[in-house]
Amino acid sequence: MRCFVLFATLFLSLTVFADTSIDELKNPEVWSVVSINNVDVYTQKDSGKVPVLCFHMLNDEYWYGITPKRFENFLIYLSENNFYPLSDSEFILKDFSRVPSGMTPIVLGSDDASQGNFLYKTIGPLEIGDIDTSTGKKELVEDSMVYLLQKYIKPVNGKINFTFYVSFNGLPFRQSGGYLGNGEYYRGYPIVGDKLNYLLDNFYIGIHTVTHPVTKDTSVEDFKWELEEYFDIMYSYLGNDVKKISTLAYPHGCGVLKPEMRELIEGFDRYGASVIGGFDFDGLFSLPTFDNRVDSYDISRLGVDNRNIDRVYGFLESVPLFKTKRVFVVDSLDQLADYVLNESDEVLIK
Repeated sequence: MRCFVLFATLFLSLTVFADTSIDELKNPEVWSVVSINNVDVYTQKDSGKVPVLCFHMLNDEYWYGITPKRFENFLIYLSENNFYPLSDSEFILKDFSRVPSGMTPIVLGSDDASQGNFLYKTIGPLEIGDIDTSTGKKELVEDSMVYLLQKYIKPVNGKINFTFYVSFNGLPFRQSGGYLGNGEYYRGYPIVGDKLNYLLDNFYIGIHTVTHPVTKDTSVEDFKWELEEYFDIMYSYLGNDVKKISTLAYPHGCGVLKPEMRELIEGFDRYGASVIGGFDFDGLFSLPTFDNRVDSYDISRLGVDNRNIDRVYGFLESVPLFKTKRVFVVDSLDQLADYVLNESDEVLIK
């Protein structure tokens, strides 16, 4: 009963103290709206930046690596400083409806399916040993990326808002599970199928091509093969669930996206899967996607590693960042049971 009273009191305060009118919300220059199941969620537009950050390996390497401890500390920093991890697809689709008022959205992902990202405990060497199931189940290595993400980021609708952009220029997640495969772009590895299905259930998977070419130097014909072959391999592991993969991180960034490359990506279709947007690797923070200057197929993205982690903290504390102001318009308060609200959110009854 106490929880119900607190819940009802919060809704009451939100309703009573809403200071934005429905007429004000109709101004598209000020408000962006997403409508889901007859719930209209308005987000106030703002010129602040949204960090879209990319990690690679969890190790000691200076370039592209970040130590598990630094990665863990970064996740703690986000939690303690009011950041809200937004999925890459939500960001592309201009959907800020899940970000509580006053919080700063941030988009997180990891490229390459590389070292330290997703490791099970093994009998023998981590890279080639058999998976240890002595406890009756597979156990995650506690300084791996997946373990730390599950420790510090709360799921939203059952999934953690973090995308693993997979490529096949190396064995995904660098762990064979004791299986000796034929090496043909790493088809047929049971441990790879296990991990990809796990990620699709608990996180998000994105496209990072098969051979990881330099995107700006790749012909449209070759990039088409990269996308098609990527989905052929993924289909062999995921079946029709490949339709859940819809975002692209360009290997090495895309530079100035060529018109013919854009046409390919925008019109791509394989097993019913399409590409709704793509991320560059240009070392910049992005504007919010409802800003007309943002190209959803060329979104700015910053890499984070041992070399620049301190500068990234500096950027997060010095660059003007987007902060959410959110207003719900509903028929009934019961429609908000699926949302996490705070005292700064506003609710209006139609």
